[in-house]
Amino acid sequence: KMLATAGTCMYVVQDDGGSTECFICRQPFNILTRRKHHCRKCGNIVCDKCSPHRVVLANIHKTQKQRICSTCNRGGQVRAGGGC
Repeated sequence: KMLATAGTCMYVVQDDGGSTECFICRQPFNILTRRKHHCRKCGNIVCDKCSPHRVVLANIHKTQKQRICSTCNRGGQVRAGGGC
């Protein structure tokens, strides 16, 4: 785990190596059909299906859209990595 800073928000980026399944749907990762992605808001490792959302996070980049997970997109509470 490492600490990432996005403006004034700090969250824990989950380690890729230890994650074998999506934080949201719990489906296992593999190289061909279900790859790992970090949510740029909470830092959790999720699959593509659980992170289809792209939004501008001004504390990361003022105009470039960033990948966020479905939980963050709904404004839900995320546990593992923290979040803003």
